[in-house]
Amino acid sequence: IERIHEEVVSLIEGLDSGTLFGIVQFSQGARRFAPQLAPAIKGNKEAATRWTQSELRGNPKVEDDRLLGHEAGLQLAVEMEPDLIFLVTDGVLNKRVRSGGSYKYPEIPYEILIGAIEKQLRELGTRTRIHAVGFELKEKDRSGLDRLTRRFGGTLREF
Repeated sequence: IERIHEEVVSLIEGLDSGTLFGIVQFSQGARRFAPQLAPAIKGNKEAATRWTQSELRGNPKVEDDRLLGHEAGLQLAVEMEPDLIFLVTDGVLNKRVRSGGSYKYPEIPYEILIGAIEKQLRELGTRTRIHAVGFELKEKDRSGLDRLTRRFGGTLREF
């Protein structure tokens, strides 16, 4: 987790002051640094760094069972109509499904996620760039994240 914090802080520090940014964390639930975009000025960078170091850990609470995991995280991000999204993830794209008294976590294709993001962006009439920082990626997840970031004009970094 400390390495993730270092990577996110490094990304924040590298932002130009004219850039608007948001940070979203998700597992099955999702949470974000702020409900709206923040200009990358010194005070906001410092606040985002503090948030990253104190809040970017554990699993966020599931607020809506209809959207989980990457879908929930990216919906929160896209709702802010950002110019840029940084996504920190292990790349495993799955969805929690109740099965009797327990849960199953079937994987879903990246194409479904990419299509959902494209649809939401069309509805909002906006464009965004998505960058990802991946950790402990399996080859299929690396490939999916690479497709996602390239589709939205971003890059994938891995550690």
